[in-house]
Amino acid sequence: MKKLFFSVLTITGMLFANTSNAQNQYVALSGKSYDPNAATSSSEGMATLANTNQKAYKNFVSHYSNINDISVTDGKKTSIVVFKNAGILTRVCYSKKGECLNTIRYYDPAMLPQSVKDAIKADYAGYSIFGVTEVTVGEKTGYLVKIQNEKYWKTIKVVDGETEETEKFEKANP
Repeated sequence: MKKLFFSVLTITGMLFANTSNAQNQYVALSGKSYDPNAATSSSEGMATLANTNQKAYKNFVSHYSNINDISVTDGKKTSIVVFKNAGILTRVCYSKKGECLNTIRYYDPAMLPQSVKDAIKADYAGYSIFGVTEVTVGEKTGYLVKIQNEKYWKTIKVVDGETEETEKFEKANP
């Protein structure tokens, strides 16, 4: 389970490495784009999920309410639901048995748990946080946090209070 979690977290990091403000970005799902500003209505998205994966639908409605802008992509092995809730863009992947395989959330740095902020500030003084991707697999949650200073952009992976730099880009000189 631990290997699976770290694999999903690493792959997610690579897929979304260049996302600096995910709330305004398009998320690629099964070769399609999801534009949260042009999504189907909530009732259409819920109907699609109910018609394609009844077990996932039951799991979804038991965990989420007050959902906006739902998009559902049904694949051969999974159903992926993308939606906005309280300003958080969320992507949930369900198996055909209706089990939640993973959840990926994109949100404003102000919503990042204080313990994660503290871990980053301790190791990266002088950097500001500008993007957050939260990945949950099973009971384990990790964070891919985008930080910057005058010279660099970095992606920091935070799991269980431990930080690891996964990307570093030097900014161009003005």
